[in-house]
Amino acid sequence: MAGDWIKMRTNLATSPKVVRIASALKADRLRVIGGLHAVWSLFDAHSDDGTLIGYSPVVLDDLIGWPGFSDAMIAVEWMQEDGGNLVVPRFEDHNGASAKRRAQDADRKKNVRNMSATASASEADKKRTREEKRREEEKNPPNPPADAEGEKPGRRKRDKITFTAFLAQCQEAGESAIPKTDPIFKFANDTGIPKDFLHLAWREFSTRHLADGRQQKDWRAHFRDAVRRNWFKLWWFPDTGSCELTTAGVQLARERDAERSREQEQAA
Repeated sequence: MAGDWIKMRTNLATSPKVVRIASALKADRLRVIGGLHAVWSLFDAHSDDGTLIGYSPVVLDDLIGWPGFSDAMIAVEWMQEDGGNLVVPRFEDHNGASAKRRAQDADRKKNVRNMSATASASEADKKRTREEKRREEEKNPPNPPADAEGEKPGRRKRDKITFTAFLAQCQEAGESAIPKTDPIFKFANDTGIPKDFLHLAWREFSTRHLADGRQQKDWRAHFRDAVRRNWFKLWWFPDTGSCELTTAGVQLARERDAERSREQEQAA
């Protein structure tokens, strides 16, 4: 057996696969996370290579107490049925003994680097007094930043960040991710795209980028591009008439409405 812990991503709840399982089973996403934890823990406890010999979807569903969960995992390719066995793809990449050893080694190395950096910074501060720093700055005033990539002189260059980090920055600053003054609302008004369709686009945009870990300098501009180019194909314009949802857009709207209904029922 591989060990007494398993690897699970912190942003798993926003994974499109989790959303698909939740929609298929008409269940809350947090319950889906619990089901995944139960299944992966079972594989970790009774399998060295990600294969449960002699297990069927019905047997696994009975063990975790959730009929249909195995088929939902198979549908999103998080599990496979191989004859009379069940298999978790890429088991060794995540929960095998070697994967756990790599994760532990990475944590140890990270801690060592952090400790070394802290110690070095502390030692440097002891050697240099504030007065010495002031005299050095008077002799060698800092140069203005280079005008890279069209940045205006004196303006701090914007670094690329993940979508999760962008949302955290907005929350810390007390800002909306897409404020009401954003140009995308004027674009939508000019082109006849309903505001509700923009909300659907933002939902799909958020779901995808919370899970992929990509980085951008300006996430708001990236969202504007997604809307202007209709990347997700959520709406279309008939030759005559107003903007309408596509099949993909209708499906996303129904999924959103179903989640809202469940949340209202739970709050009641």
